[in-house]
Amino acid sequence: HRKAIVVSNHLSVFDYIPMIFVFLTRVTRCVTAEVLFSKNFFLSLFLRLLGCMKVDRAAHDLSFEETAFRFLDKNGTVVFYPEGRVPDREGDVAPLEFKTTFVYMALKSGAPLIPYYCNGKVFSKERCKVIIGKPINVKELYDENLSEKENRRKIADLVRDKIIFLREEMERQDAEEGKGLSE
Repeated sequence: HRKAIVVSNHLSVFDYIPMIFVFLTRVTRCVTAEVLFSKNFFLSLFLRLLGCMKVDRAAHDLSFEETAFRFLDKNGTVVFYPEGRVPDREGDVAPLEFKTTFVYMALKSGAPLIPYYCNGKVFSKERCKVIIGKPINVKELYDENLSEKENRRKIADLVRDKIIFLREEMERQDAEEGKGLSE
């Protein structure tokens, strides 16, 4: 296995569960919001046992980066939900705009980005489905005529667009599957 950064949409606090099964042969470590670690002792312990790395969004604490870089150096897989929160407010359009930390980490580590879309149907009567895109080499997308900040924004937007494409592809496949059942 080679190092990788998986970038996913974010529809539920349970999004990481199907990812564990999808990447069963890989050890993944997820960047997780501080709020989940502060819910209660048992959830915090469970997240730590899963190897989740806490990020304090309000404090802009990026201390998880050192742990993530060490893990990537050992050919690990780091998971990001770059929306930063579940889109649950009125007027939210999913996926929300992506934060750019995952792009920074990919540029510095050389890890490819793997776009990943999950329909969020964890613990639902409907089937939970995922679709995975082709790896993205961010160094090939880097434009020397732009600043690093501009490059990070451009690449984050491109990855967001890829995830939207994966969602649309899943919807198309579901529609075709439904059409086949009705014939």
